[in-house]
Amino acid sequence: MLCLAGAAGAAERQSLSALRAAVIEFVGAEHAPGARLQVIPDALDPRLRLAACDDALQTFWAPGSARAGQVSVRVRCASQRPWKLYVPARVELMQPVVVATRALVRGQRLSARDLRIDERDVGALHDSAVRDPAQIIGYLMTRPLAAGRVLVAGALEAPTLVERGRRVRMAVDDIGVQITMTGLALENGALGQTVRVRNPASQRVVEGVVVGPARIRLRSGVLTAPPAARP
Repeated sequence: MLCLAGAAGAAERQSLSALRAAVIEFVGAEHAPGARLQVIPDALDPRLRLAACDDALQTFWAPGSARAGQVSVRVRCASQRPWKLYVPARVELMQPVVVATRALVRGQRLSARDLRIDERDVGALHDSAVRDPAQIIGYLMTRPLAAGRVLVAGALEAPTLVERGRRVRMAVDDIGVQITMTGLALENGALGQTVRVRNPASQRVVEGVVVGPARIRLRSGVLTAPPAARP
């Protein structure tokens, strides 16, 4: 902490409780209205000597500071006796996340009964915490997870919906008409991934997006585009 006590001498001192209040008000205003949070500034050294600020205290995020969890707020006085101070604080921000209803093992395929929503302090969590259980139904666990623990993206693997060498159903909306056909997958693919598929009749290779088990959606115009080079 920075203290410019010498300049103040015996002059009126800045209230430390006002400093803490400024930090709490600033952090609260920086989050969405109605957010469930608690701001706990670190205890300030009672020996701190700062000249009382004649103007309103100015508050900013310290460079590189997080917005939840352990944060740092810069408080500045721009009056005739200026000073600045970095105040560490703990921000507990409660938000809904997905947690395990029971112990999960590596390789387990997730179902709705494995998951529930609970409120947790996201400041203590990784940014990849899952917020919507519907988005991970059918995903595979890449490591064990105890009951009540938060699901994070790093512990999940998207299931393979398209398998190399297997037949898939391709669909495309072309010139206002939906066309479907059968193709042969040339690579594995999970939901949302782009894979190459060969039409057995024409031997033409096209690319499409995996939209479900053994189902591919081709982009519009792919049927009239020049054939793709064979792998």
